Amino acid sequence: MPNVTADGIQIEYDTFGDSSLPPLLLIMGLGMQMIAWDEDFCKKLVEKGLYVIRFDNRDVGLSTKFEEAGLAHGNRKPHLASVTAPTLVIHGVEDPLVPVEHGKDTAEAIPGAEILLIDGMGHGLPKEAWSQIVDAIAKHTSKATT
Repeated sequence: MPNVTADGIQIEYDTFGDSSLPPLLLIMGLGMQMIAWDEDFCKKLVEKGLYVIRFDNRDVGLSTKFEEAGLAHGNRKPHLASVTAPTLVIHGVEDPLVPVEHGKDTAEAIPGAEILLIDGMGHGLPKEAWSQIVDAIAKHTSKATT
């Protein structure tokens, strides 16, 4: 598995597709490994003309772990206002872990962010929602590459 090291922190990652295509970095939520982005899901994004990168967040999977590091940073919400990358927040309406209001709040905190709320979806990434999600990501990224 390839990895990159910066400031003594090693991050494991995996890629799909042709690196000359527009890159799409998939970021999974807190405590999740890159394998939560199913390989077949990643391949569907490649079929839309994207170079897909998934990675193990710091503190999970094969990446470097700092057990107490996250606690020291406090509220990160004010930093969202400085995000300049085109952002699409995807959130399940039926999420029992993170209420849908939090997804809306995240999108509102990032300038120009869009939000896609998926009825019937919880906290996971069910195959039944893949087509809707992949199409939304492809549409969103096409705006950034044209």
